Amino acid sequence: MKDQNMKIGILGGSFNPVHNGHLELAKQALEQFALDQIWLMPNHIPAYKKWDRSVTNEDRLHMVELAVKDHDRLRCSDLELQRGGVTYTVDTLAQLHEQYPDTEWYFIMGGDSILAFDSWREPDRILSLSKLIVTTRDQIQAEDIDAKIRHLKKIYADADIRQMQIHPVDVSSSGIREAVKNGQDISGAVPMAVCRYIKKYGLYQTDENLDQNLDQQTNN
Repeated sequence: MKDQNMKIGILGGSFNPVHNGHLELAKQALEQFALDQIWLMPNHIPAYKKWDRSVTNEDRLHMVELAVKDHDRLRCSDLELQRGGVTYTVDTLAQLHEQYPDTEWYFIMGGDSILAFDSWREPDRILSLSKLIVTTRDQIQAEDIDAKIRHLKKIYADADIRQMQIHPVDVSSSGIREAVKNGQDISGAVPMAVCRYIKKYGLYQTDENLDQNLDQQTNN
């Protein structure tokens, strides 16, 4: 891929599963910051959250690939899955700089993440390797983030941190997993190709639900 002078955003996450909220966030970031592309990057083992291994890495990757296939400026990256181990943002950005030295990288994170940014591994190096885009949902959260950004800019000379007011989509991966377990329709929460993939492979279902589906398939 030609990467000279490109501005690329990184949107990481477990994507378990990827949903319409992720895609809407990516689209808003593309427009607000005039990015050329955004790479959705499933992480291997996230360092700062409880890990749910209810599906395989391959499942999560395939679902992201399906979700972005019809979007010209969205890409799926398996970089963190290929590297393995615990996922640290600084390692990812260092690897990206080595592979694509002429690209300008923007790392997208939620408001809760920037508030805990001091506890991340090598925050100073993260800020030297990328610009940060911090998403905010409401004015109250924005005020807390403003204060945090001012603090970080005093500490780290390389800090280029920008806020992005998002229009959130009321959907979550945990809610989707629960809906599938309860036999509820998720077609409005995920891209249709992802919905079909989840149904085809029986993801997120209890053993009881999976047995019922297998019985139905046998009887059809």
